Amino acid sequence: MPPSVDAQYFSWGRALKGDYDVFHLHWPEILVRGVSKPKALIRGTLFFIVLLRIKVGRKALVRTLHDRIPHERPNVFQRFVINLSERWTTLWITLNSDSLPPSGAPYRRSLIGHFKDWFDPPDRDPIKGRLVHFGLVRRYKGVTDLIEAFGDLPESSLTLRIMGAVQDPTLRDEIDRLCESDPRVTLDDSYVSDETLRSEVLESSLVVLPFSRITNSSSLILALSLNRPVLAPAASSIVEVADEVGQGWVILYQGELSSEDLARALDQVETSLPDVPPDLSLRSWDVIGQDHAAAFAEAVHLVKGNCAAKR
Repeated sequence: MPPSVDAQYFSWGRALKGDYDVFHLHWPEILVRGVSKPKALIRGTLFFIVLLRIKVGRKALVRTLHDRIPHERPNVFQRFVINLSERWTTLWITLNSDSLPPSGAPYRRSLIGHFKDWFDPPDRDPIKGRLVHFGLVRRYKGVTDLIEAFGDLPESSLTLRIMGAVQDPTLRDEIDRLCESDPRVTLDDSYVSDETLRSEVLESSLVVLPFSRITNSSSLILALSLNRPVLAPAASSIVEVADEVGQGWVILYQGELSSEDLARALDQVETSLPDVPPDLSLRSWDVIGQDHAAAFAEAVHLVKGNCAAKR
C-alpha cells in the first residue's frame, strides 16, 4: 500500500470499536462460520453489529468479488448477513472482466497478485510425467474427474499428486477408493506448509486444475509464479489469464476433462514449453496496492456523497 493508506489487520475488537474509514471485505462467509452452531451464531451476530456500525457511522465498505456464491452453503441467518453486506457495499473490487458486481454498483478492477515475492525463485527441474493438483479439495474442483481421467492413461511412469485438505468426508471416501485402485495416485489430505507446496509444484511437469466452475483461481497464479504450466478448463476467466501470460503456459480444454486432454498437455509441455517465463507484470503488488488505495479513496468519497463512481 502507498503511504496514504494505513492498513490494519482484522480483529473483532478493531472492527467493533476501532477507528477506520474503510472496511475491506473479501470472503464474508469466513466471518460467519464457526466450529459449532453457537459459535457460528455469535460470529454472525458480531458481523451484523459491525455492518450496522459501518452503516450508521457512514464508513465505506469495500468488497472484493472473488466468488459469486460461497463454496459451502450458509444457513438462513448467515445468508441474511452476507446478503446485507452485499447490499451495503459501497464499492466492489473485481478480479477479472468476467466477474461483475450487482447491476449498477460502482467497482474498480484489480488483478490477483503474483506469488513471486512470497516463494523463492524456481531452482529445480520438474519430474517427467508428474502431475499435481493443489488447494483445498472441494467437489467443484473436479478431483475425482481428474483421478478417473488419469487412470485411463496407461503409462506406469506417470504420477499424480493431490495436495490439500478434503472438505467433505464423503468426497474423501471417494478419493480414497480411487487412489487405492491406482498406486500412481497419492493424496496428502492436510494443510501443507509453504515449503512443501513450493517443492511439490516445482517437481511437477504439469499442474492440473479441473474445476467444474471457476470465477478466479489463486492456484493458477501461484503455479505460474513458479514457472509451471497449467491445464485448466476454457472458462472465460482462464482464457483471459492465458492471453495475458503468454502462449504455452496455460493449456485449455473443452467440456469434461479426459485422458486425451491430459496426454495432449503432457506432450505439449515436453515438446514446446516456452523459454520465456509467464508474464505476470500486470500482477505486481505495487500496482495492486495503488489500485486498492484508489478504490478505498473513491469509496470514502462515495459514502460521504462527494463524488460519483468511476469505472
